[in-house]
This record gives sequence, C-alpha cells and structure tokens, in this order.
Amino acid sequence: MRAARLLQAPSKPEQQLVLSRVSKRNPYVIAEVLLRAAGICESCESPAPFTRVDGRPYLEVHHRIRLADGGDDTVENAIALCPNCHRERHFGAAFSEAGSGTPPEFKSDMTQGDPETGK
Repeated sequence: MRAARLLQAPSKPEQQLVLSRVSKRNPYVIAEVLLRAAGICESCESPAPFTRVDGRPYLEVHHRIRLADGGDDTVENAIALCPNCHRERHFGAAFSEAGSGTPPEFKSDMTQGDPETGK
C-alpha cells in the first residue's frame, strides 16, 4: 500500500507561502557563548564536529528557555551545542515536553504561563 502511494505521488513538492515571526538575535550573545565554549559542546563536552571555512569550530547557540516561550536572549540563557546535541534538545524524548523544546529542568525557571497548571 505504501509503495503504491509512493508511485502515485507527484515528484515535485507542492509549494506554500509561509509567514512567520522570528526573533532578531543579539550577535554579542552568540559571540560570547561561542567564546565561552571554546570549541567544546556544552552538553556532551565533545569537540565541535568540524570547522567553518574561516577556521572557527562549528557549534550552534541554543536557548535553554526558548525565546518564543518568553526566554531571554542572554548569555545565561544560552549554551553552545554540537549539531547532534542541538537536535536532541529540540526533538529528543529526554528534553522535549509536549513538543515545547524546553528541557524539564528549566520549566521551573519559566515565568510565563499559569502558575496553577504550569502551562
């Protein structure tokens, strides 16, 4: 059945126009977090998996409490992660709570939401 659906599917994906809201990140926070990490993932403590064209180690800056959830764009709320750890923070079972992407250990730090339900 799946194979039949695959054969009938169009080879070109449908396009959609998307409007989204993005946060304008503070470049100084990004730079400071990457300097603090010194090329080492702040989660698994492994060296960055590769270097950028300019020779800098490749790590991604992640907000412990998402900006979309009211988190601050500060050095204290950000960590430098290797791509695998960053994906795990967003999609891994150990870190995802109802798809929020906010690790359970930081839920208590959140100031947004209903204090009775925690949502």
